[in-house]
Amino acid sequence: MIAGASAAATSAVSGRPDAHHHRPTRLVYIGGVGRSGSTLLNDLLGQHRDVVAVGELVHLFQRGLVENNLCGCGARFADCPFWTRVGGQLDGGWDVEDGHRYLALKQRVDRNRHSLSLIAPLNLPRFRNALSDYGDRYRRLIEAVRSQSGAAVVVDSTKQISTALLMRRLPLDLRIVHLVRDSRGVAYSWTKEKRKVEVIDDDAMMNRYPPALMAWRWLSWNIVFASFRLLGVPVVTVRYEDLIAHPDQTLRRVLRFADLDAGALDFIERDTIDLQPVHSVAGNPSRFQKGKVALRLDEAWRDQMPAGARRWVTVLTAPLLGRYGYLRGGR
Repeated sequence: MIAGASAAATSAVSGRPDAHHHRPTRLVYIGGVGRSGSTLLNDLLGQHRDVVAVGELVHLFQRGLVENNLCGCGARFADCPFWTRVGGQLDGGWDVEDGHRYLALKQRVDRNRHSLSLIAPLNLPRFRNALSDYGDRYRRLIEAVRSQSGAAVVVDSTKQISTALLMRRLPLDLRIVHLVRDSRGVAYSWTKEKRKVEVIDDDAMMNRYPPALMAWRWLSWNIVFASFRLLGVPVVTVRYEDLIAHPDQTLRRVLRFADLDAGALDFIERDTIDLQPVHSVAGNPSRFQKGKVALRLDEAWRDQMPAGARRWVTVLTAPLLGRYGYLRGGR
């Protein structure tokens, strides 16, 4: 079954009535620190008939409209039929200049440095106006994605705090999947060199960060995403390690959280998954793996992470490592 962005699109463009038109768009937002398995979770959810999974949607403006990188389906963004239909619903077709306009607004309101203002917007007309304009554009983008897919649920794996706070302010049925991975695995992963496979006009590499910085980010971001419950947003916490060990059980839990009937999930067979393309605009290079994919727990940090860095990350993040069960049995 092709992911929601392609399998269900036929009904939306064929003129059949949209059964979800009168309800707020249901948005499942994957929040947490990068390198925690969000691309895998996005792609797994995208196999469901009632889900359209678009990856890190916040990067559509730069990586899609401006840079014209590869969509998760394998086509360039400008050549992807699904994203072409979405753009047609928004503006009658979009181009590089639209991307620059979106990016200019994003810089003014959708940055983590603006998080406090997004919780309680400052009485500054310029910020309020930019927030209203950008929020309206983002809402219409999400609604166009749902409309063109015909799916009941949109999955966005952006993970960024400020974007989640922005989504909270919009007339959307927002639900957050708080995705957690062992801090040492996250910190080690960010030290490795990874090429941006979606960039085909240049030899671009993904960002790298030192373990101490990632330990602080892991601690602070996980505290913030757990705290969204205090803002009235439904949150479910999922561990990357559980997703790998028990994909069927974990995915069913997330789908129930999204008020969806999981069904057979016949694309999962023990520790192997059969992935069909999804129209993700950004994410880990693993989003281009399709067909039969073996699920393997990435714990390279245990043998390859320098002992000093491992100790520092463990000490700095110990409170939450214990809370999430990562210090049991000598972990």
